[in-house]
Amino acid sequence: MKKLLTVIVLFATITSCKKSSDTTVKVPNTSYSPVSVGSTWTYLRNSSDSVYKDSVYKFTVTDSTVSYGDTVYTVVNSTAGGDVYYAVKDTGYFRKGSLLSSLGLEELSSYAEFYLPKKLVKNITWSNHIDVKYLGNTIPVTIAYTLSGTADALTILGNHFSNVAHVSASFSGTYLGYKIALGTGDFYYAQGIGLISFNLATIDFMTGTSSTNTFNLKSYTIK
Repeated sequence: MKKLLTVIVLFATITSCKKSSDTTVKVPNTSYSPVSVGSTWTYLRNSSDSVYKDSVYKFTVTDSTVSYGDTVYTVVNSTAGGDVYYAVKDTGYFRKGSLLSSLGLEELSSYAEFYLPKKLVKNITWSNHIDVKYLGNTIPVTIAYTLSGTADALTILGNHFSNVAHVSASFSGTYLGYKIALGTGDFYYAQGIGLISFNLATIDFMTGTSSTNTFNLKSYTIK
């Protein structure tokens, strides 16, 4: 009888532990900028001038951080050249790095861009400002953003995404007293995944010619 009771107690203990393990619920990732170490995103880049045709770039989250002012950024390595830095604050999502480098303004790759608010309200607007140098002159540049969509569905390279935030942007400056258009862009962020697509249409204000660069998410792994 004593041995039988021991077996029953042992069986009950094992069953209880197994049941507890089976009912573990994984908390869904609701961030629009997950930066868990080892996560990767691979993008396909194309440009209207064919300089970039099906070029592949991979971004990988490292375990390193850097501080700029009072903000701590996670370092993300990029095969496109140069790192990108991401931070999440109470107000929203920030980044520093080279995502806007195709606009041809060096200063855009080093400033702290507030690119998405934490509270998503459709049609909300905000802006960033930065001074850039051109031919010895200072050009005040304004980047105006509009949250055009908050829960969109989007298919990129055959992959379907839901809960997509769509941010429209326009870039303008003032040169020698004249307002100049520098370009426009559209950015798409999927909940739990991050940036899934963006395009930039740049304008050479000296010649009026324009060009486009498009990045589409080809594959990703969120750790």
